[in-house]
Formats: sequence, structure tokens, C-alpha cells
Amino acid sequence: MVESCEIHRAEWTIPYPKVCNAESVPDLLRMLTHVEHGLESVPWHLAGQLIHHLEQPAASFEYLHLTTFFRARAAMLALNGRILDHTDLHKALSKHQVQFGGIYRKLLIRSIRTALTKHNLGQLPECIVHPLEPGHDSNLQEKNRALIHRVIESAEIEYVNTLTFISVATELDEEFSRHSVGFWIKGAEMPKATNVRVRVRRHGGGYDVFPCEDDVKRMMRAGILVQKIAFKLQAEFGLSPAVGGISDFKGEISEEQVSANVAKIIGDYRVIRIAGGMRINLATKHKARAFLGFVHRALNKAGQKDFYVEEMREGFNAQYTGEMSGKQWTSDRFREDLFRDKEREFDLLFESLERGSGYYRMKLLGLGGCILSWWGMANDSWLMEYGLCCLGENWLKWGMDVVGMV
Repeated sequence: MVESCEIHRAEWTIPYPKVCNAESVPDLLRMLTHVEHGLESVPWHLAGQLIHHLEQPAASFEYLHLTTFFRARAAMLALNGRILDHTDLHKALSKHQVQFGGIYRKLLIRSIRTALTKHNLGQLPECIVHPLEPGHDSNLQEKNRALIHRVIESAEIEYVNTLTFISVATELDEEFSRHSVGFWIKGAEMPKATNVRVRVRRHGGGYDVFPCEDDVKRMMRAGILVQKIAFKLQAEFGLSPAVGGISDFKGEISEEQVSANVAKIIGDYRVIRIAGGMRINLATKHKARAFLGFVHRALNKAGQKDFYVEEMREGFNAQYTGEMSGKQWTSDRFREDLFRDKEREFDLLFESLERGSGYYRMKLLGLGGCILSWWGMANDSWLMEYGLCCLGENWLKWGMDVVGMV
């Protein structure tokens, strides 16, 4: 079991890849349901402050917990909810890159505000009362939780209806539920992401996210129950037969096995294919994929997974001197400069452990080498004539797609 200090993003944003189609949307949705998101798993300890956190987002562990839970529910409903036609919805999601996390937040706030007005309340009722407290009433606690469930279910009815309308809308200025389709597609004025420092403990079944020590102290002093966020291994990574996002996997599996199931490298890091159909295409980012390959090989050789980016940059640049100095990486920022216009792809490849110090973890560790590595070296006409054609029609279509030929 490994524990590390990391920076996680509390956000409603849906991270669509640049190349996205209706067929790949279900895998994207499943990737967002990696946390327990059933109604029985509502973060009850935050119910009383729910409207506050939704309307006034802050860089807090509580807000991270809520965004993680409700964004997972939003993805689950887009995947399995009572949508008129999921095929139409997935086409619309991929075409417009609909920010449905923001839609869910907007409608949840509306539902809470309606309930508060109806019941003449300043905030939603508390849903956790310790059995030894003098005011404990198990019946009242269940009644309060039932109210929260009704509020969420009411919001989700509107949410599913909104997605269905988007799936059949032909113009962005069409109106539904008080706003235009364009307003909903952009995320309904959702707030920007905030960075939250957390502790992460990895184990065979996934990983758990805990508040950092200062947040634990703050929450304890405020009388807030401290809970972890549990993430589980996903079916879309080929690690279990679960359906709908949450895995039933109970066994142990090594980090190397996880990485090997997550992705395959095609060519000279031109394309990285993530299990489930998602693809990272770096064909136009020559320097970025050269540095990526350098880091990947160095970490595999050292048997490590974490690195300081400046140390790696020094080693990378040392390869190129004199007339080759133009191949050096000289810009300042790792994600924003070296991977400019590929920031979402960057987030699938690396995770920031300590952003200020440039400490990162690579997510490709343990890959057993490259497959079809000759793609990156082959002449395109040779590849078409002698390479892909012998692999059959399906492989031909997939191969052409990942290298950007179609």
C-alpha cells in the first residue's frame, strides 16, 4: 500500500478528448463513475452545507467530495438513465462536447432552492446524528435523508429531460427549461476548477483519497465528520467484469498489471491507445512525444514512477548539443507549453503530485514495450500497401483512424 500527497481538481468539467465520437462516449462516461455514486452513498455529513458548497465553491476537501460524487451521478445517468435515445445523446455529447456536469449542478441548485422555499428552511437538514447525542432521533434522520433523496431525484428528472432535449435539438438558440440549448451545452455557468491538496493511498482494489492533515484538523474543529473518497478499479480498463462503472473486483492486482491494461503505445509515442477505445494522439507534437518517451524509458529502467520534471528536462536536453540543440525543450511550463493544445491528453498521461515543485507521476508505468512500433518508422504508402492490408478490414480501419488518415 502506497501513500502520497497530491493535488486533485474539484470540478464539474467533462474532459472530452479532442478526437471524440458517439462510439467512444460510453467509455468516457464510465471513466467518470469510478467512485461510489448510488443514492445510498450521498455524502450525508455535508448535506446541511450542500447549497453553500454548490453556490460558493472553494478549494476544500468537502467541495472535492461533492463534485466527485455528483459528477459521477451525472455521468451514470447520461450512460444508463431514461434518455429517449442514447445513441442520439452520445452523438450530441460528442458533437458539442456537452458539459453535463455543469448542467447537473445547475439543476441540483434549482431543486434545492425550491425545496428550501417550500419547507421554509434556510438550509437542508442535517442527516447524520450520533446515536449518543441527546437530540438523536433515528426516525427524524431517516426523514431528513428521504427529503434529500427527493431533492436529488427531482433535479435528476429535469437533468435527464434536458439531456433528451439536447439530443434532438437542431439549433443552439432553441430554449428548454428557461435557457437556450447553447447555455446548457456550455455547462450552465459552471464554476472553474479548484485545486485541493489531498493524501492518496493506493491498494489492489483502487485507491482512497483523504483530506490533508490541516483539513482534518479544520473539519474536526468545525464538527464536520471526516470521510475518505473511495475509488475503485474500473471495468473499462479491463480489470473486472462490472457493468455501469463500479467494479466488483475484490482481489489484488499489481500496479504493473494496471498500467499494462490501461494503454498500448503505437509507433514512436505517436498514439497511445487506452483500453475502452480512448486514444491519445500526439502525432503533431514531436517534442512532447520525444520527451514523453525519454521519461517513460528512464522511469521503467529505474523502476520508479515519480519524477521531478526539471531533472528529466536536464537529462533530455543533454542528448542534444551543437547542431541538434534545436531539439531541446526550452519552454518554461510542462503542461501548458510542451503539451499546448494537448492539455487533456497530458492529464491522462501524468498526474501532478506537488504542482509547485514540479513533482509528477507517470501513468504509463509497466507497459510491456511498444506494439506495432514499426508504424512510426514506415513510409505511409508502404504501410498502406504492405502493412495494414494484411491485417484485415477491421484492423485497417482502426489503424487508419489512430494515425489520423481518416
